This record gives sequence, structure tokens and C-alpha cells, in this order.
Amino acid sequence: YEGCYWQGYQFEHLKAHLASMVMYSIEYDENGNMSMMTEEEFHEEIKEYLYLYYGDGYEYVYEYLLRYEEASDAMDFLEEEQGRKTTCYINNNNRPGDNFSYYYWQKNYLSMRELLLKALEMADTTPYAKAYWDAGRGHEKETFAYNDASQYQRIEFLLLGCDTLGLSANCRPWWADKNATEENKAMYKENYTWLYNYLKETNLPLFMDRRYTLPAKLDFDLSPLHAFNGQPSWNSADNENTWGASDKMPPWGFGGVEI
Repeated sequence: YEGCYWQGYQFEHLKAHLASMVMYSIEYDENGNMSMMTEEEFHEEIKEYLYLYYGDGYEYVYEYLLRYEEASDAMDFLEEEQGRKTTCYINNNNRPGDNFSYYYWQKNYLSMRELLLKALEMADTTPYAKAYWDAGRGHEKETFAYNDASQYQRIEFLLLGCDTLGLSANCRPWWADKNATEENKAMYKENYTWLYNYLKETNLPLFMDRRYTLPAKLDFDLSPLHAFNGQPSWNSADNENTWGASDKMPPWGFGGVEI
């Protein structure tokens, strides 16, 4: 990351690739009628990309992607069933609760995580050749972590997103709730510890805005979305019943600065 550039750890590059492929497939006949790739061809493009980027376990990544999409579609029914007002996510809100149903992540986190773990077992660990980028505004060229990452590491990046959302959605039932089982508490601590340590060891940027930084220490009482965002969800009134251990604003703001 440098300046306005962003490397992305989830499916950002795939979306850009698919947009290009769809536009490239558009054709017009002699009468001006437009045609483009079919839905089946579209999904074949997805699978080809996933194979090249994530390796032999791409089918597991593809299944994860479908579930990832379902988590967004679930905003139309799961959230409304809980009485939560859904929002439009083209208005530049950076809170995942505007993109995904936390209730879906509560129910499906472990099965989605398992898909990525299976993909990891089949992934190549060889790093890709480094790619250097010039921001063109006086910045020095630097390596994007995503571009140099092996297939294995790229799946780990997906796992970062999976754990951030899954642990946040389950923070209350697995950890903060007085009826939380010891099994769930242990699982919460194990996965959260891996997530925190991985981010700390790799020094991966959390957001484009670098004011958001990794907390100095791991606090299990704050879900990852609380801890990494520096403030609760955009729709913070829902935190108590969804993903937060607390419905109150943490005592710090951007980058750990007191507010």
C-alpha cells in the first residue's frame, strides 16, 4: 500500500478481472442486438481465475466464494427477520455490516472456514515473482504483498477476512455470553490469536486509511471489527444483539488515540 493504491486481500482483483472479461465478451450483430457471455461461462471464468491464483484447491475457494456471496444476499432476509434495518452499500460506508449479514456469518463461519483450510492443504507455497509499482507521485517503488504472495499465502489472506467477520459475528455467543461453552471460548481464543499474530507478524495494512492500526495487545473482549476499526459498526445500535462483546464505544479511536 502506498498513497491511493490498495492491494486487497479478498476478491477485489477477481472482481476487476471479471468486469474486464464481461465487457470484452460483449458483441453486437448486424441489427445492433447485444450479446455477452452466459452465466455458465461467467462461472467458468471465475473457476479459471481461482485455479491460477489459489491452486489445486480452487474448488474449495469457489465454494467459499459462493457462500461469501450468500452472506451478502442474506441482508435481504436474515437481517430483516431480526428487525434490523438494511442499508444500501454503495454509499461508501466501510462497515462490513452494510455488506454482509452478521447473522449469516454466525451460522456459517465454521463451515466456510473449513473450506479455506481444505484449500490450504492443496496450495503451493512458492512465492510469485515480485511486482513493483510506481505511484507516479514521487513515491518510491515498492512491492505489493499480495503480488508476491504464494498460493498458500493468498488463501491465508482470505482466511483473515473469514476470521474477522466470523469471530466478530460470534463474539457475543462464543465469548461474552455468560452461557458460552468452554469449547466455543477455546475456539474463539485460538482463531482470534492466530488472526492477531498473523497481522502483527506480516504487518499487513488493515485499511487504506492507515489511521486504523492493529491494537497494541489482543483483547478478547473486543471483537475484531471493534478492535480493528477503532469504533463500532456504522449501525452501532445493532452491536449488542449481533457481533460485539459490548454495545459501547471503545475508549480509543483512530489508531489507539484517545477520543
